[in-house]
Formats: sequence, C-alpha cells, structure tokens
Amino acid sequence: MAKPPVLVTGGSGYVAGYTILQLLEEGYPVRTTVRSLSREADVRATLKAAGADAGERLSFVAADLSADA
Repeated sequence: MAKPPVLVTGGSGYVAGYTILQLLEEGYPVRTTVRSLSREADVRATLKAAGADAGERLSFVAADLSADA
C-alpha cells in the first residue's frame, strides 16, 4: 500500500529540511511550500547532500503569504 502524501510548509527552512529528509527516508511523497520556486534547486541540493535523492517524490508549491490569493 502506498503511503499518503505529506505537506510540509516552509520547505527551505532548517526544521522543514530535516522533516522532509525523514519523510522521504520513510517512503512518503512530500509536497512543500516555498516563497519562491527559485528555491527548489537549493532545497534539492541540500537534501541530496544529506543523502536523499527525492526525485519525483518531492514537489514544490509557491506560497505567497503576503497575498490573499
């Protein structure tokens, strides 16, 4: 049985990085929010340096908390 996806907010942050790493290691697909999608490469590089190759199990969504939309 496939594991359900997990949402982690603030994906480029310190705590979120460790949370994402642990979830990926346990086989969960993860969706994370970042303020700008330009941060995706940095987050992926950090996770890869920690031993996780997330591939398609990690997806990103831009979340602008200063806009109502």
